Amino acid sequence: KQQEQQEQQEQQEQQEQQEEEQEDFKAEILRCKNELNIHGTHIGELMAFAHYAASFPSKFLALVDTYDTIASGVPNFLCVSLALYRFGYKAIGIRLDSGDLAYLSKATRRLFITTAQKTNLEFFTSLTIVASNDISEETLVSLNQQGHEINCFGIGTNLVTCKTQPAMGCVFKLVEIENSPRIKLSEDVIKVHLPGKLIFI
Repeated sequence: KQQEQQEQQEQQEQQEQQEEEQEDFKAEILRCKNELNIHGTHIGELMAFAHYAASFPSKFLALVDTYDTIASGVPNFLCVSLALYRFGYKAIGIRLDSGDLAYLSKATRRLFITTAQKTNLEFFTSLTIVASNDISEETLVSLNQQGHEINCFGIGTNLVTCKTQPAMGCVFKLVEIENSPRIKLSEDVIKVHLPGKLIFI
């Protein structure tokens, strides 16, 4: 019984230490946000990135197009990445999953370079940019013609299916939480949906 109590106490102390470290990490992220002079980003997205980075500090690759890639997603990623660096880790990069991939990749790389210059941290210039979103051979040809800054492509559907036997894409959307409607916002208009439950009669 005494051993059980000791183990419980150790677990509690460990949990308290983890919570304290997470609070320190969040505080550092907010300091980095001010230091990088970043304003107007989505705070919920920033905190989601903070929790993800705290859970996977050496594997932090963020999906940045939840709200607005250039105005919110990438700046929030940069704040968390800088804080992560100060805690002894380096972020991997970002993933783009909607919008004009060529334009967004180039705009993202410019933000990476600007951050590297502001912080004197060269690794920001070489962070990875991953692109996904129904990538096909035609998409790759088009991106190469336009020019892009993408390092890695996530190819799924078009790798395992063929045009004569196409796949049906399915996506789950959060539409309501405790009777409160929710809406998906995206730069890709086709991905935006009406808030609230859909009732079919």
